[in-house]
Amino acid sequence: MSLQYELYTNTLTIEEPNKSFMEVTLEHIKLAERYNYKGTLIPYGKNAYDPWLIALIIAQNTKKLIPLVAVQPFAVPPQSTAKMIQTIEHIYKRQLNINYIVGEENGDQLSHDEKYLRLGEYIEIVSTILSNDNPITYHGAYYNFSDYDIKLTIAPEVFSKSRLPEIFVSGTSKMCIATSQKYDVSWAMPPAPISLFRNYINTTNSSIGTGSAILLGIIARADAKEAWKAARELFPKSRAETIQTIVHSKKSQSHWTKMMGELVVKQEVYDDVYWMGAYNRKFSPYLVGDYEQIARYLEKYLKLGIKTLIVAGPYSEEEFEHRNNVFLLLNNLLKDNRV
Repeated sequence: MSLQYELYTNTLTIEEPNKSFMEVTLEHIKLAERYNYKGTLIPYGKNAYDPWLIALIIAQNTKKLIPLVAVQPFAVPPQSTAKMIQTIEHIYKRQLNINYIVGEENGDQLSHDEKYLRLGEYIEIVSTILSNDNPITYHGAYYNFSDYDIKLTIAPEVFSKSRLPEIFVSGTSKMCIATSQKYDVSWAMPPAPISLFRNYINTTNSSIGTGSAILLGIIARADAKEAWKAARELFPKSRAETIQTIVHSKKSQSHWTKMMGELVVKQEVYDDVYWMGAYNRKFSPYLVGDYEQIARYLEKYLKLGIKTLIVAGPYSEEEFEHRNNVFLLLNNLLKDNRV
């Protein structure tokens, strides 16, 4: 068995003093491309910059880096998403990938399961618009179109079918899994410690790991003590933020968010490298340790079927280099274990 993986970063960067958002973003995406990452996730949030505008910045300032744009169906109609994909692909001759999220938007009155049913219709409509040159007719529970023509009018070939987006769906519920399987797309999530994550995959569906992605941070050094020192300086412990994390997890519709909240309560570090300290600060869980420790821990996720690693910041050149040392070791481990 040959295990392979793809690398993305996450443009949700840690703020840096004396640098603007644009300066930090440009440095980040150029380093990501230099270190051969496939793309970068652009998160969606009510209080965040618009992800499509960030996608434009990436298309304008890199040669190959693929924007992985988070799309929230409650916030943006499917025809608008399809039009943005068509426009950026045509102008910049670049592929965009999509990370669909359902989230917990204020004002969205649908239940958890209904949100995924709506998402299924959303995926169908966007995919139909991108792959079909004719006006579309669609009658569903959440969207209705009759002879709706949304194609760009630039002839002859407006949209390159060779650059259709790869699709991810974020979440861990049964409805999320059912949606990803029905539409044959990948799913993405912040992983639990490896033993819990393995149990989750085994008890939910033995094939759920295929084509999936995990979102996590990495703080690595040649010496584990130095890595932990750097991690705790970057994310100092805060009791107030721990309480906020616990309260949010209890209110959430997401079973996974509730479970992550329980992990925060129980302890801070699992398996010597899996750390919840950054999760308390509204970031992903982090792996902290020396290069080999983290490489071997990542290998365990890949053996469960994970195909994509979406890695959180910080994104200084020093941190890219430290993470690169981890991935070089990981690649050697995978070569040694090839069957």
